[in-house]
Amino acid sequence: MYSNSRSYHRTATYRIFRNRTAIVIAGLILVLAGIAVLLFGQNSETSSVEASTVKQKYYTSIEVDNGDTLWSLAEEYGERYQDRDVFISEVRTINQLKGDSITAGASLLVPVYR
Repeated sequence: MYSNSRSYHRTATYRIFRNRTAIVIAGLILVLAGIAVLLFGQNSETSSVEASTVKQKYYTSIEVDNGDTLWSLAEEYGERYQDRDVFISEVRTINQLKGDSITAGASLLVPVYR
């Protein structure tokens, strides 16, 4: 009977040790996850502040050079636009252009951000 009692006591002790180990491991994982969130959250917060610096939209008058196209103007002035076609459409609307052709020497208004 003494040996059964000792065996029970060892099993119970092992269970307690195993449960405590699992709790400690889970706690360490939570602490490490919290540290990671703080580190990465701070970096993304900093970059979102930099990205959210609001730039105002202005319009500037340019003179069309020989060989310029609406697409080359979009590459030069439309870096804030995700889609070149949106920039080109806006330039067409502002300047009341009916098609895609522009002529050298003409003045165009183009949107710029500062």
